[in-house]
Amino acid sequence: MKTPQLETLIGVYYHQDFETVWGTLDDYLAHSAATERAELVDEIGGILVTLSNDAEIDRYLDSLGNCVDCSKEPGGYRGWLEEISRRVRAHLADA
Repeated sequence: MKTPQLETLIGVYYHQDFETVWGTLDDYLAHSAATERAELVDEIGGILVTLSNDAEIDRYLDSLGNCVDCSKEPGGYRGWLEEISRRVRAHLADA
């Protein structure tokens, strides 16, 4: 599964020393091109279709270096990726 934009978001922005979950996403949005953001939305959609449960999503994100723990959050990792996608789409619409 090729997900270069998700790999960048997770590996660079959510790898270790991030401040807040949504502030970190804002940093990514500020430093990425519109084409990269659109690719991220597509990649997240593919992940959510391909990986059927939260444990699979967690394992995949861990393989990218994810340091965000969504295991106890409503919606889990699937919900987190859905919200990232929603926020990125909103940012694209505002641009």
